[in-house]
Amino acid sequence: MLFERPNCIKPQVSFFSALHPCQTSLLPNKKHREASSFVPIISSLSLVGVNVEEEEIFFSQQAMYTTLPKLLCSIGNGEETTIKENLIALPQQMIVQQSQDGNPEESLVREIFPAIEQNYRSAEYITERAILASRNEFVDNLNELMIGKFREKQNIHRPLTGKMIPTTTIEEEYLNTLTPNGLPPHRLVLKENAPIMMLRNLDPSNGLCNGTRLICRGFNRNVIHAEITTGQYATKQVFIPRIQLSPPENEGYPFKFIRKQFPIRLCFAMTINKAQGQTIPNVGLYLPQHVFSHGQLYVALSRGISMETTKILVMTEQPERHIGTYTRNIVYKEVL
Repeated sequence: MLFERPNCIKPQVSFFSALHPCQTSLLPNKKHREASSFVPIISSLSLVGVNVEEEEIFFSQQAMYTTLPKLLCSIGNGEETTIKENLIALPQQMIVQQSQDGNPEESLVREIFPAIEQNYRSAEYITERAILASRNEFVDNLNELMIGKFREKQNIHRPLTGKMIPTTTIEEEYLNTLTPNGLPPHRLVLKENAPIMMLRNLDPSNGLCNGTRLICRGFNRNVIHAEITTGQYATKQVFIPRIQLSPPENEGYPFKFIRKQFPIRLCFAMTINKAQGQTIPNVGLYLPQHVFSHGQLYVALSRGISMETTKILVMTEQPERHIGTYTRNIVYKEVL
């Protein structure tokens, strides 16, 4: 994946430069300036079994990060104090506390998409929010949860055709369960006003690039009517047809297959890789597992604009005898 190295020498330069070919959004410093008077408040932390030195290190780190750029600079350069397996302590004000109802994802959704039942028709509300995850399976689960909160009539789009090349005895039911990178799901659930993302460079001259975010405005069997929401083509009305899609060769399947489907996915949630180059004012990071590649944590957190509007749900097992919330940060300093 492309790693965006933090610029710590010139803090007046935005950390959120857009890399996407169809989206450019540099943040004005004044609009997104953060207050530097943050005093960390640690609640509900058990200090039993924690030695005084570890406690002092933890609180000194929490007090150090008064703004998101300072935190990003430390994470991006691998300067954070780590414990076993490259675990770092995250600022407590960014942590989503899990609810007691056994559904932690709902806690994250309430932080990033408050009152969605009343605001789901607002393009501005939808565009300013997204949840990031490291893997497609986590993204699909979150999108399925979110689309259920929309009150619009649901439509399920299945491929018009799906075939093997060459013809083999592999069951069609098995093919329908496959969702390789870059391919839409076999069962694509859509509702009007739902956010979607392009998976192919369909028409770059009109803004339809891989990664472009849109709002679904209508659909029929063969065409989706959508509105581009970001970049220089924002508000442009477009039509997206079904096309024949095949998984990339590096996916490792011992066969090839074609799926004729709309080249889109829902994007209430998206992978960290897909979010590169985008600025998301209200962003959540969903971590049922640790990140797995160089710079991935930095890329995810740098999509946000402030510590107050960037939230993290950590569901991994936490280290014993340490206070705070920890997650893995992978940085190979030799490539910086």
